Amino acid sequence: MTDAMLKAVAQNGGAVCVNFGSSFLDRDFAAGEQAAWARARTLGLPPKELWRTVRDEVSRLPPVPLSRLVDHVDHVAKVAGIDHVCLGSDFDGVPATPVGLEDVSKLPALTAELRRRGYAPDDVEKILGGNVLRVLAANEPAQR
Repeated sequence: MTDAMLKAVAQNGGAVCVNFGSSFLDRDFAAGEQAAWARARTLGLPPKELWRTVRDEVSRLPPVPLSRLVDHVDHVAKVAGIDHVCLGSDFDGVPATPVGLEDVSKLPALTAELRRRGYAPDDVEKILGGNVLRVLAANEPAQR
């Protein structure tokens, strides 16, 4: 997203969820993943095999560090504000995630990196889910 988009989301009270997909976090990884998809599509594989082929190929690309994800969180927080940043893991929809964040059991590493960078406990709670809950609550139809 552009900075203008981030600011617009903040002005509207929304939140931007940072995707864990390595291709969303690193341009070189994105180029490698796009090439893997292009090569795999020429094989005429069924969807599950296509996905496995791409995932296997991107596993050989230089890994994206967890710190790169937090760089993106930092940027969204700086531009849109701490009340407008959240996480969008997409664990079931991307072929690769940053090293150290391969599945939900690794979320404590993300929490530790946020704390290491100086995020206050209340701000970490916002990032880890509080902001999403606020947006959902604000947009839920009134209960009858």
